Amino acid sequence: MIMDEQNENQRNRVKEEDEEESTLDEPNISLTCLLKTLWNFVYTLDSPLLAKLRTNIEKEILLLKYTDKQISMKTLDMAMKAALYMMTKKPTHEIEGETWGLKEVLKMFRSITSKFARQSKHLGDLEKQVREEIRKSTVREKKVMMIQVRTAIETALKILVP
Repeated sequence: MIMDEQNENQRNRVKEEDEEESTLDEPNISLTCLLKTLWNFVYTLDSPLLAKLRTNIEKEILLLKYTDKQISMKTLDMAMKAALYMMTKKPTHEIEGETWGLKEVLKMFRSITSKFARQSKHLGDLEKQVREEIRKSTVREKKVMMIQVRTAIETALKILVP
């Protein structure tokens, strides 16, 4: 009887520790942080086409500051990977070193934003703006290395999430 009780306590303790670890594995970031990440991502690409988009994202960050919601880092990571896969039909590890045009990068940006658009009216508006930017990007668009895009996103995430 006492042994069963000790085993039960041990199981509960292990269960609690597992739950604590899983919450540590998935830190939450706010939609403002997501927008800052996307802003860093667009800023790193440094294109005149994106100047207006950067300004619009800055405005969205200011608007969201007071009505923020938390999103899971795991969700954001999955959104990014899904966006990359939808665009290339390749697993993430096969994308390294490929050259993409600005249009493709903007499409990826849009797919990431659209995953969170339901959580915020502001992000829905931003997604429409990105769609317009995609339409505007020309055939002679600047090419960017896919690895630079990934590095830009990952660096931004590391800065935002302690």
